[in-house]
Amino acid sequence: MNRNFRRPHSWDYRLRAMKLGGGGIASVRSLAALSLTVALLAVLTTLAALQGPPLQAQSLTTLVSNTDLTSAGNSTVFNAQSFETGTNTDGYTVSEVDIFYLDTSSGRSTTVKIRENNADDEPGDLVDTLTNPDTLTANSLNTFTASAGTTLAASTTYWISVNEGIPAATDRSSLGLVNEDDETGETGWSIGDTRLWKLSEGVSWIISGNSLMIAIRGTVAAADPESPGAPLNLLATGASQTRINLSWNAPDDDGGASITGYRIEVSDDDESTWSDLVADTGSASRTYSHTTGLEPGDTRHYRVYASNSVGEGPESNVAMARTQTSTDLDPPDTMYIYFTESSSSLEESDEVTGSGNYIEGDCSGQKYFRGYWTEPNSPVADEWEVRVIPRDGASFSGIRVYYSNGNREHPEFTGRARFATGGDKHSYLIFEVRGRYGNDWSAWGPRSGLYCQHAEPGGL
Repeated sequence: MNRNFRRPHSWDYRLRAMKLGGGGIASVRSLAALSLTVALLAVLTTLAALQGPPLQAQSLTTLVSNTDLTSAGNSTVFNAQSFETGTNTDGYTVSEVDIFYLDTSSGRSTTVKIRENNADDEPGDLVDTLTNPDTLTANSLNTFTASAGTTLAASTTYWISVNEGIPAATDRSSLGLVNEDDETGETGWSIGDTRLWKLSEGVSWIISGNSLMIAIRGTVAAADPESPGAPLNLLATGASQTRINLSWNAPDDDGGASITGYRIEVSDDDESTWSDLVADTGSASRTYSHTTGLEPGDTRHYRVYASNSVGEGPESNVAMARTQTSTDLDPPDTMYIYFTESSSSLEESDEVTGSGNYIEGDCSGQKYFRGYWTEPNSPVADEWEVRVIPRDGASFSGIRVYYSNGNREHPEFTGRARFATGGDKHSYLIFEVRGRYGNDWSAWGPRSGLYCQHAEPGGL
């Protein structure tokens, strides 16, 4: 078996002995030169150490093989065996092909080529001519080496063509055949259940009911990484008179490379102009606290961009928050939310099967819900706002805030929800509330949620 490996780049340093000559000046110069040489050697030795161990050759994967089957016959004619590649979008690199040979006696030889499939479902244009092993071994698999960079497209039919260009049958090595239709390998790869053969060049191919015994090895091509998608569900919350907290979810698509950081932009003029709050967070953390240049009652808008080793992706949604005012208004103490049977059924006795805000079983279709909260120890609010945060495929509509029986001390809200079905994620909605007292708003209040699946999600 011939395998060609690239020799890793290496450093080679030699220190030549220096003979110090007579005379004061000459000796000083020689000593200076020796000192410089020794210092240079130390620097270069350090650089060599930083390179780490020699590079290792990439291991090969068996893309497809039927060589575990029992040989059942032989052939010395021109043969062509079809195979189909797998579903990897970026294709495959072929490095080696194993073929079982029965008779390799003196004077016999062989050739192995990979060809495309033509319009007649027969061997077509040449893809690569493989290199033979130094010697062919009878009753054994023999390994043929593909040219460097031989690539095959995904979900495509190709052919292994054997014994091309050897006119006399007595000069051709005898190939092993299999009758069973079974193979192993990467997803989507297969070997044809039949083969093509012909006695000589220039005649038509004939279909045979058995296959060549072969194995194809190589690597699954990896997609080149791209910049990531947009961060999701950016939230901004006024946490104090001088701090606004930000949180968001990572992009659904990281572009094939790990997220290395986020850029955060801020606008203090209602999104007319933007500037960098943080040019690069330098980590995959998805929270940040804005604490500079803020006064009580300041409003800010934010958006976030994700970056990986390739570059920066598109912006997130815009989130807005205002710092708390000097009145230090408290949010509501507790919030309660539960499902109801219909939009007109808003009593606790109408809860669906489950624990109020958790549906067990079928989550499909539109669900109605009702919520209310307890007032903080402060004057009755002039206005209430409910904020809904969807997670993992949940959605909402028709949110309505009102006062039960006209009593401003008992605010409530209703709405409609839909949840993602299937999978192992918890599809849910997060709710927060805040009140306005004159011109001032309280902070966003306690979180509660509606969720659907088979276990309670964390992080509410």
